[in-house]
Amino acid sequence: MLGTIRRNKPELPQELVFARRRQVFSSRFAFSELATLVSYVPKRGKTVLLLSTGHPRPKIDSQRKDRKPHLILDYNRMKGGMDNLDKVLAAYNAYVIWRETHPEWMPGK
Repeated sequence: MLGTIRRNKPELPQELVFARRRQVFSSRFAFSELATLVSYVPKRGKTVLLLSTGHPRPKIDSQRKDRKPHLILDYNRMKGGMDNLDKVLAAYNAYVIWRETHPEWMPGK
């Protein structure tokens, strides 16, 4: 699982939430047994927070000028698929989706 996380969560370490006095393109990581949290500063005064369960090590692409962590590169690569899925699902009525996933309900129809 990989996604952004809002800054207002009380469980987040304050060192990762605020971008004050941090260099642009800097990254900070926090780890637990199950997840990795990265705080990335893409521009002055802005922090991007991502949480992942599939990135156990802090890898940063040093070849790139913006030094983005692999976690952010993976998120950017995958988010288009989720946006497309949301778009497709929004076009369907929830009842139609439920009927497709539960064919045993009203089998005569």
